[in-house]
Amino acid sequence: MQDQGACNSEKAMTLHRKAICEMSHRLCRLVLSMSLAFGACGHSPMIAYADDAWGAELILLTIHLSDDTIQLGDRYKRKISSSGRAVITPGIGIYYDKALSSNFLHADQMQFAAAYYYDSLDHKSGILALLPRWQFALSDRLRTSVGLGPALMFRETWNTEPGYVDDGYFRERGDYQYKTLIGANIAVQYQLTSRTEFVWTIVPAIPYVITQSLGFRWMI
Repeated sequence: MQDQGACNSEKAMTLHRKAICEMSHRLCRLVLSMSLAFGACGHSPMIAYADDAWGAELILLTIHLSDDTIQLGDRYKRKISSSGRAVITPGIGIYYDKALSSNFLHADQMQFAAAYYYDSLDHKSGILALLPRWQFALSDRLRTSVGLGPALMFRETWNTEPGYVDDGYFRERGDYQYKTLIGANIAVQYQLTSRTEFVWTIVPAIPYVITQSLGFRWMI
């Protein structure tokens, strides 16, 4: 009976991972199809910004979506909900946006991004990402942009925490766990001056967590 339960649990985990992979692939195909379609039509709602830019943001809040990610919620540092579903995860993110001319993705920019922060268990964590970005105008001063591309996520291992069940999602090397994946973020940008924008960024690591940050972006 115990073996049967373990087998069922393993099958459920395999199906869960397949669902995540399929979701990532669908998202990639959707963004690629949209960009190719806009380019083929010769008309795009995306704004072309010729200037390069760099930005810095404070990482503030992480919302846990999956029950699997709050198995140690009672030990989460800086939690603002009793279950640990909402947690302050302080850190800083910096990035450089390189404006692109014509390219097969019809992306407006290429973003080189890095972030360093303390996760829900107060472990040192970080992300490195390379994200093609697409810009969409909402008004004269307000726009949004979407980034999608390869990323490396790492953190001090959680396997030192009593009660933590490692599901194999992360690989482990030394004292750190890491994962390569397709990363994405959505930024809402408000123009303060001709060269400065206020930025609110959402990182939708669905179905696990959503992280939010606030900062500024300066055109070079």
